Amino acid sequence: MEQERHARELVADLRATAGRRSGDPAVAGLVDRLRGASAEFRRLWAEHEVAVRRVDRKTLVHPRVGDLVMDCETLVTPDQRQKLLVLTPADAETRERLELLRVLGVEEFPVG
Repeated sequence: MEQERHARELVADLRATAGRRSGDPAVAGLVDRLRGASAEFRRLWAEHEVAVRRVDRKTLVHPRVGDLVMDCETLVTPDQRQKLLVLTPADAETRERLELLRVLGVEEFPVG
């Protein structure tokens, strides 16, 4: 399941951040809030996986054009406090669907 994989990767990346920024109250506070709010987060956090995410592939589901398969790259500032997520189409079909969305824009078309 793609959602489980993404959740696991995000938690492992947060654990890596917590290790790099040990003692940072903002990171510790975020972890505490997530542990209090989510059983899934508590389960994944307890596994102690550590990983730095930089490249990934995501599937976004758009209500009008369907699946959009995107390559995802994470760029970080030198101090690693800010991240920029860059999404690009992973295949020709996704590029075509994005072009269709550009043409459709936000227009609503009545059904029936």
